[in-house]
Amino acid sequence: MNFPVPSSKLVVESSSFCNEKSRHQQHVLDHYFNYSIDVLVPNSTELPVLSSGFDCTSYIIHNLPVAELVKKSFADTLLKKGYFSALSHNTWIDSDNVVAVLPTGKLVLSVSKDIYEELGIVGRPSTFDERRKPKKFFIEIDLLSPSFQEGKKNYEHVQWCFKDRLDLIFSFMVTWQPKEDSQIDLLHNYFKAFTLQSLPVKNDVSVLGTLQVPEIYGDCLHKHPSLGIVDKDTGLHNAVEFYEWMGAVTCKCQCAGEPDSFLSTYHHPEPSLTVPSSACARWQGFISSRAVVSLLQTLRSFLVTNADVPWIAMSVHGFMDSPVSWKNREHGFHKFGDNLYTYVVFPDDKYILYTAVGTDDLCP
Repeated sequence: MNFPVPSSKLVVESSSFCNEKSRHQQHVLDHYFNYSIDVLVPNSTELPVLSSGFDCTSYIIHNLPVAELVKKSFADTLLKKGYFSALSHNTWIDSDNVVAVLPTGKLVLSVSKDIYEELGIVGRPSTFDERRKPKKFFIEIDLLSPSFQEGKKNYEHVQWCFKDRLDLIFSFMVTWQPKEDSQIDLLHNYFKAFTLQSLPVKNDVSVLGTLQVPEIYGDCLHKHPSLGIVDKDTGLHNAVEFYEWMGAVTCKCQCAGEPDSFLSTYHHPEPSLTVPSSACARWQGFISSRAVVSLLQTLRSFLVTNADVPWIAMSVHGFMDSPVSWKNREHGFHKFGDNLYTYVVFPDDKYILYTAVGTDDLCP
């Protein structure tokens, strides 16, 4: 049988970090839940400034009632004094109830019809569900809203729903960055009644051998239109070829297959140049968007001091089972729950941005 290929969306943009209208930083900050980062550096043998990773401390809080996250003390202690993110652990967006706290101070829930009706908080049917008979519902609560205060009707209703009507309990992956160094212990102090398990970010750095690297530059729109994003029919197609090549290299696939090769006939895009070695780094864990912003800046600085490196690619993968992808845009799984983006950074501070999302997702 011929099964249809799952539909997906890939948006390709190019700009400069120096452009005052560039939204590169906001694009990263709006993608709240990241589980993997891949960095590819052609013509480099090691990454001395990257191999130690970056500052992103995260934890798992076991058996935490959602009622703890809607208290005024939680908003005053953590949401207002730092950047807090939380995502329910080991929950699947297509079959389970999923809960998250965004760095913006919003609590979002993707719940089943039965839980939605039992909970009693107003939400809406899932964007990706059947209109007549929805099975999933999306709830959003602004914990920092002026109307969400003790004594006000909305606040008291939410407290009653989570405490008396339905006591939802999850294990959460959390990360918190205080606005002041003196507040570093606030997270542990606030959740001292619960078990906090450290969730370290795993780091792996490897060096690839001789590699045929597509020849592409920051101003490739003019020098190499075949690799740029100029023509609607051919430009985008070749931009996708370059994107597929980066994915193949990151997965350590053979990219120099001959037409008669039994294992693979994939060949790198042209024009290309041969480099003796390339460095590839990967981080995996519960990674905050602010840590990604810091890493992106580190990569830009690395290019300034390493003239032999033609460009650096950074790919960031979001959690497939998070209730949102970018900002508060609802995220679903369907056949796959991909939500990721890739920055190709050049020495002249220009960049190409790829943004990819699956069927049940909304483009940022």
